[in-house]
Amino acid sequence: MDCFICGNEALLLKDECSGCWVDCSGCGIYEAQGEFVPACHTVAEGLRGILDRQRQAFIEPPIITGQSAYLLYALSLIGFNSHSHKTE
Repeated sequence: MDCFICGNEALLLKDECSGCWVDCSGCGIYEAQGEFVPACHTVAEGLRGILDRQRQAFIEPPIITGQSAYLLYALSLIGFNSHSHKTE
């Protein structure tokens, strides 16, 4: 299967009604919930950031959703990205 984040070859670990568990060599193991479209690959860095923050908080498996991917994509269209605003 293709990774929902980067599009590279990945292993499908589980396919349940709540979501798919994916193992990608670049993005790691994560759960994907909802619908994903190829445009989401344009926000791969932001999605990996979401996964990294969850891993740091010991959330296993980290989860991304089609909705969060879509929102990141929409924000990228208006010029907002995760590096343009820093929060403390």
